[in-house]
Amino acid sequence: MQRDLFGGRRSTPDLSTFWSAPPATEEVALHFALPESDALPVKRLGPSPFVRDEAVFTTTMERLYRQIGEYALLLALGDGDSLNLPAVEEAERLLPEDV
Repeated sequence: MQRDLFGGRRSTPDLSTFWSAPPATEEVALHFALPESDALPVKRLGPSPFVRDEAVFTTTMERLYRQIGEYALLLALGDGDSLNLPAVEEAERLLPEDV
């Protein structure tokens, strides 16, 4: 027997089952969904000091967030391996070359 931090007794851990999860965890139901609003972090932060046209920036970020969210949802559902993500090309086009 080992002692815990408070001086009480504790049993020796069973190393053969240490990294295994209890059977009940296999029955957890997960729900995946797209967010209700696209680019919410960008909108919550307010106007950006490095953007010339806030409307174009917000629209672009909404489209990118939407595409990334759709792709992440498909990955979570096990369906995203064969997809082409246009947001990557869009982001590369919009980013300055020196970044």
